[in-house]
Amino acid sequence: DHAAADLDTEALHPPGPHCKLVAFPGIADPEALSHTASFSGATDYATNSIVVVLDTPAQPTTWYDWDWESSGEGLLPVRKQKEVPNYNPDEYHTERFYARYTEDKGAALHETLHSDPKYADSAVSVPVTVLYKKSLFRKDGSMPLLLEGYGSYGISEEPVWRNTHTLYADLGFVVATAHIRGGGDLGEPWYQAAKFLSKRRTFLDFIAVADKLADEKYTSAGNVAIVGGSAGGMLVGACLNMRPSLFKAIVAHVPFVTILDTMLDGELPLTPGEFKEWGNPRDEFYFEYMRSYCPYENCGFVKDFLTKPGNSFPSIFATAGLSDYRVGYYEAAKWVARIRAGIAAAKAEAPDGSIDEPLIVFETNMAAGHAGASGRFDRLKEVSRDVAFLATEFDVQDVLGKLYLSANP
Repeated sequence: DHAAADLDTEALHPPGPHCKLVAFPGIADPEALSHTASFSGATDYATNSIVVVLDTPAQPTTWYDWDWESSGEGLLPVRKQKEVPNYNPDEYHTERFYARYTEDKGAALHETLHSDPKYADSAVSVPVTVLYKKSLFRKDGSMPLLLEGYGSYGISEEPVWRNTHTLYADLGFVVATAHIRGGGDLGEPWYQAAKFLSKRRTFLDFIAVADKLADEKYTSAGNVAIVGGSAGGMLVGACLNMRPSLFKAIVAHVPFVTILDTMLDGELPLTPGEFKEWGNPRDEFYFEYMRSYCPYENCGFVKDFLTKPGNSFPSIFATAGLSDYRVGYYEAAKWVARIRAGIAAAKAEAPDGSIDEPLIVFETNMAAGHAGASGRFDRLKEVSRDVAFLATEFDVQDVLGKLYLSANP
């Protein structure tokens, strides 16, 4: 006489008048906090109990027992919680709000965007999940922001606990996840709204989130790091071209930054299947549209940008895997080489040879594919390089050192 369903709307809470919101300990209003809840383990049709799993950006995975006969409207008893040494979830705060993307704002982001009405968009609200450490938080625009996103293939960015996110919060970052169109965060329509000839919505949503966080004084323009991998690497590369002054640093893992070349190469085994996501650039209209957002095709502005007084170009840490058959290592290599060429040209053209020269780092893992290193400790080394790069760019190496010493007395 009852059923359990794992539902999701607004990237957050279960819908409908017949669905009860489960009351978790520590969450007074399940609709107000970003979280991910699901069922765990095998279920027996005849049983009256089920295990519910909860994740929030501040709270490690916790397993709860739900019994249909005794749980009722009360709080669920905890079965197990993921053990994280020296971690206190009460030191962190999670928020969920929305960034408003509008047609006018989107059109003003980049003067080279097509003005064809086919690309126009109505106003939407883009969800964003925020995490920060309470003792370090200052809502005055001075905090650095680490913004992550993906926005392709209908893949959702779930608001779950990640040890890297809490580490960045410990370093003084506001950590944000943008639930942008092209992903599945708000269901199938959210995904369908940003593919084919509407793909730029993904990038404009991401920029709208960064602008919202700056407007609300969680950070400020030029104090933002953006991180993405694979199609998320294309996301950060496209946003770099659209708003270079908004960002201070970019981390792009195995970035899909030469989409036009790749989609034109029918000899690559994955290309035909990718037509369902991006379109076929052998159609002239798709060709022009892809070229308008392809990171590699649009990074030729670097020289002119850097020669203008007062302009700063973000530092970049890009990675690739030599054995990556999804995104060839040569994609990131070509992209980095073109950006470096622009920087060199700007330096040569500057009257005194002096520009605000950014750090551009490119690393190819000679023993890895698309997913990066496979060994546990090799994977941790990869994460540590990200942390070291961002800690250096945002000048928080001393904080990182103190965290290390406190964990290793």
